[in-house]
Amino acid sequence: MIRNQWYVVLESREVPQGKPVGVTRMGEKLVFWRNRQGQVICMSDRCPHLSASLSQGKITSQDRLACPFHAFEYDPSGQCRYIPALGRNGEPPKAMRVHTYPTYEAHDFIWIWWGEPRTGLNPPRWFDIDETFSYSGYHEQWPVHYSRMIENQMDVMHLPHVHYNTIGRGQRVVVDGPIVTLENDIIRMWVYNRPDDGTPPRKPEELPPPQRPPFLEFIFPDIWQNRITDDLR
Repeated sequence: MIRNQWYVVLESREVPQGKPVGVTRMGEKLVFWRNRQGQVICMSDRCPHLSASLSQGKITSQDRLACPFHAFEYDPSGQCRYIPALGRNGEPPKAMRVHTYPTYEAHDFIWIWWGEPRTGLNPPRWFDIDETFSYSGYHEQWPVHYSRMIENQMDVMHLPHVHYNTIGRGQRVVVDGPIVTLENDIIRMWVYNRPDDGTPPRKPEELPPPQRPPFLEFIFPDIWQNRITDDLR
């Protein structure tokens, strides 16, 4: 994975209030939970004491995540605040803390910052979508590197052959262009596929300027939107 980037890792509905959730992302075991204000907390799913899985623990009334093994309690910053074996007035070692990751939640998704700690992080970019849009999601794991999915989204040549009865219908096998723009970390693409009439493909500079929104928008490093219609994306 490309470090020092925001990555979507879960849907909001997958992290309920009052219950820690363990997942593996970027090859690391992580635990997600919500504090009293509903904010998403992300930590390494490993107690630094004896490596117990924190996702098997519970959230306490003090807004802490308790380890299931010896009940060490960690606050949202990852610092251990209570060790029962030391007594209620005992002070846990300062070094007893869990690594945490910055999180961001919007549009029914949860991001984490995967990289070096930074202050004043800008929120991840998102698409210009009307807030009245509703979202749905599902999960499917493929045994390929995620960059292959990005390559596939940028490939307009396969549309009439793979998606011949949906977005590729009409035997539009000739690829004019496409027109592609780059603005900061966003790639936008306009597709000009057409049926084969015997004329050679036109270059991007030979095409008329786009008069419609882009067919595809890709936000670095791993989010894209396909505009099927104005009402379906």
